[in-house]
Amino acid sequence: MGSGPARWLSSRAQRPPGPREGHMYRVGVDIGGTFTDVVVADEAGGIVRAKALTTPKDYTEGVTAAVSNAAGELGTSLEALMAECDAFVNGTTVVTNSIAQGKGRNVGLLTTRGFKQSIYIHRGIREIQLDLQKETRPPDIVRQRHVAEIDERVSRSGEVLVELNEDDVRREVARLVEQGVDAIAVCFLWSFRHPVHERRAGEIIAELYPDLFVTLSCDIYPRIREYERMNTALLNAFVSEGAETYIGKLTARTQELGLREGRISFMQSMGGHISPTEAMAEPIHLSHSGPVGGVVAATHFAKVLGEGNIITADLGGTSFDTALIREGRPAYAHRTTINRLLTGLSIIDIHAIGAGGGSICWIDDRGLPQMGPHSAGGYPGPACYGNGGTAPTITDANLVLGLIDPLKFWGGTVTLDVDAAKAALQPLADQLGQDLMEVAAGFHHIAVTQMGTAIEKVSLGRGYDPRDFTVVGYGGGSGLFLGEVCRDLGIRRLVMPGAAATFSAYGLLFADAIHAESTTAQWIFSAGETATINELYDGLEERAVAALRHEGFSDDDIVVRREADVKFAGQAFEISMTWPGEEVRDEDREDLSTRFVQEYERVYGPGSAWDGFPIELHTARVVASGITPKPPTPSAGDDLATSVPEPSAHREVRLGDTTIQAAVHDGPALAPGAVVDGPALVDDVDTTLLVPPGARLEVDGLRNYVFTIDVAAPAAAPPAAVADPAGLPG
Repeated sequence: MGSGPARWLSSRAQRPPGPREGHMYRVGVDIGGTFTDVVVADEAGGIVRAKALTTPKDYTEGVTAAVSNAAGELGTSLEALMAECDAFVNGTTVVTNSIAQGKGRNVGLLTTRGFKQSIYIHRGIREIQLDLQKETRPPDIVRQRHVAEIDERVSRSGEVLVELNEDDVRREVARLVEQGVDAIAVCFLWSFRHPVHERRAGEIIAELYPDLFVTLSCDIYPRIREYERMNTALLNAFVSEGAETYIGKLTARTQELGLREGRISFMQSMGGHISPTEAMAEPIHLSHSGPVGGVVAATHFAKVLGEGNIITADLGGTSFDTALIREGRPAYAHRTTINRLLTGLSIIDIHAIGAGGGSICWIDDRGLPQMGPHSAGGYPGPACYGNGGTAPTITDANLVLGLIDPLKFWGGTVTLDVDAAKAALQPLADQLGQDLMEVAAGFHHIAVTQMGTAIEKVSLGRGYDPRDFTVVGYGGGSGLFLGEVCRDLGIRRLVMPGAAATFSAYGLLFADAIHAESTTAQWIFSAGETATINELYDGLEERAVAALRHEGFSDDDIVVRREADVKFAGQAFEISMTWPGEEVRDEDREDLSTRFVQEYERVYGPGSAWDGFPIELHTARVVASGITPKPPTPSAGDDLATSVPEPSAHREVRLGDTTIQAAVHDGPALAPGAVVDGPALVDDVDTTLLVPPGARLEVDGLRNYVFTIDVAAPAAAPPAAVADPAGLPG
């Protein structure tokens, strides 16, 4: 299997290999917790997919290996591919991992005198809401001795009450640097109303220590709520070293290999990409950038399918990520919690749980079986990989259940070790006092339940019925679970793209450049001056568009969207709605109010609106997109003549408490129009699909796998390991 993660590499092409003279390529690279995925597309629509194991010690090694694999499938060299690359877009976990692991810069904080403890008061997060004594503190990303109070004060209206004491700034910054601080965040009270003090503090720091990384809260989050603003500024400074190192190293490496300057960009959490310079200045925007690529791909994919309402389901090696797309547009979150820290980060609203193929199966102190969130990662990975891993994972359980063919993993390039998988799971079976197969089936059932709960959170939890949506599933492991998940939730339609295992990397190729500007408005619908709110939006739009012009986009290639976060006056939180692109007039007030009430009652239920209360536009936001060239997307084509292919084999499979002989089909051999009824398995190049009893799989004209789920079909009975997890009588 090789001596290290960078040597276990594999790839597959979707079209015959061979160099294509004179063609320009677009390359998408998604770094996941286990695999680094690459998709290369040319302007004719040809697609090549490749993978390599992720290399956490130096992510560029895994990236280089995966792209080299793709070049090999094209029949060309890595250097030739990079020289012909028109765009190289990267989605990375560097920032997310830095926060999750608590590994970042030694950060200092400058704040208004009297507010040193704000960052430690938090929001009073408690592990159990009914037990006021049981509190789980979010991690401290700045030590108390590294928080410096500065004499200055601004009122809520932006009036200067106390001038900035510049001597305080010089003295405290010198002290912090002497104590080992190598990055500083500045967050003064009401600085978004009057940013002059923060900007002057930043200038002083630059004069004293030109190489010190500095984040100003008035730049990173110019909005009300100092706790979120402070956290966002601190996290940006905290992750800056790892991001600077990674971005600088990858940029330099790709240029050494022949990529032209200005061709590399990085996916941001809002669903668009930014330049290396922007990413190094505000690296916090790279958080969750990898999973975002899959949602972007699903958004475009839905248009091809003629679907407007989609729930995405991405199962990789480390996590299960799900998001909601309604009327062709992803749902967004504008105050995001990262590792229990509440921030002002705007992201595509993705809910993630630790339920990936590498998630570790274990038993808690109560004797109950659990899965995740810890993962075996890409190396050594699951026990069945044969790289020395001994922790039992959900992949090991699926292999023991017969759901995975050990000789066909990733197209047969890797042989999985069934005996190692059984040896890893056996201690759990012994501890539970149950049969090995029952325990493996139990962990599979736990995974299905956890994924269903995650989908409910982004649908039912947002006021949407999941039965009104189609699920688009991707990631190498999703095909073994999503048919059962959809059946349990009453979802009748599931689509697995032909390139499901590298779908997030594919989505990077559809990302536009995005620049967003926002600020606190506090404008009352019924009484606010329309000139005031129009002027505010015009200013935000001017800044957002100017940023894209600076990147070289013409006005013809820039699309602007206005948004508003709105609430009833006196409420603590807001909901988002679109805002007119043209100037608002007095006669528009009633329509805007009606739209807000409708959205409010959709989320919280009929009759929940605060009748008679003023409505407040709390936050104004403008999102400007610079439209980039996209790979051609073929149409679904006409109706196909159906065929019922003979299975290539049968395999003994354990589903719930029942062992069956499941029909097995070779995925690449299934022609468009093929129909497969469950229970059955489809072994494709880079994934395996389980067609559960009562479900039907059809191959459409684009070679996507389309499931129709009979929700009335009886589900397999939960195995005893789930029904009686402790193995106790009664």
